[in-house]
Amino acid sequence: MFTSKWAAVNAIVKNHRIELDEFFDEDEIEKTSKRVLEAEARRRLRKELEFAYQTQGYETNYDIEVWNINEWYLTKY
Repeated sequence: MFTSKWAAVNAIVKNHRIELDEFFDEDEIEKTSKRVLEAEARRRLRKELEFAYQTQGYETNYDIEVWNINEWYLTKY
């Protein structure tokens, strides 16, 4: 549980294990430095999480669910 969307996104981006072949084709991996590719992969993860609150298509995917603590609703049936 995180106190903000930004904290959740930062934790995911920081701790996600980057598999370059999930993000790039072999030509890009061979032509570009690993550091540059990892930075680009993290940028893509961050962008997906900030706008869609989720990732799709990777070996490990994330879904950020927003909860409002201490808000109560009355539902009539």
